[in-house]
Amino acid sequence: MKKTRILQRYCTNLLFVVLLLLCVPTPTSAQTTDKELDELAYAFAVTSSKGLREYIINQLGVPPTHFNTLVRGLREKGAKFPDAASQHAYQQGNLLGESMRQTLNSLNYRLFEDDKSHIDKLTPGVQRGYIDVIKGQQKLSFEA
Repeated sequence: MKKTRILQRYCTNLLFVVLLLLCVPTPTSAQTTDKELDELAYAFAVTSSKGLREYIINQLGVPPTHFNTLVRGLREKGAKFPDAASQHAYQQGNLLGESMRQTLNSLNYRLFEDDKSHIDKLTPGVQRGYIDVIKGQQKLSFEA
């Protein structure tokens, strides 16, 4: 009787595992994989930049009114502004852009080691994550 129960439990557990494996969605195309990489990059950027908005305001001295200029500096280099506050925000954005590229390289290395061919697929998600954190619009919660 005991052997029968053990065999029943084993078969039930095995059936459960097989059903779970059959229900797990698998990528059907490269586009699905790209979307998943983009979502992963976004989540990585948001979680790795916790407190960034407060740091920008309190430590770097960039007020929220200049966040669009800061974001512009995050994306590009070389612009000049007539007022000092905008120029400061832009330069801080340049520095944050360097930090973002380090985050991007770190994520790429964790996922693909020395294969740099995926950086272009990860860049938009990481950039969106940083910008959403700066603007206070991130779609992930930091709460456990």
